[in-house]
Amino acid sequence: MESMHPYYAPFVDVMVQVRAAIANGTLIRPRPPPRVPHPLPVIDLPPHNEAEALEADMAIHRWKESGGPLRDRDAKAMRLQNRYSKF
Repeated sequence: MESMHPYYAPFVDVMVQVRAAIANGTLIRPRPPPRVPHPLPVIDLPPHNEAEALEADMAIHRWKESGGPLRDRDAKAMRLQNRYSKF
């Protein structure tokens, strides 16, 4: 073997032992970790509905123009706007 720095000798010894164990079939491989479900649920967004998104935009416009309290229909439309808004 060519001369090597003494620092690397332990690493080369381990490599030689691992290669010998693989060749002999005596290498015991660790078990893979158990699969863990993803911690965050996947949120399915509803399909984009152009009519509902336009209604939501109009409700916000009416609300900004009027300066008054939201009507039920406008509140529903604003919720839809939040649902369909593009980030």
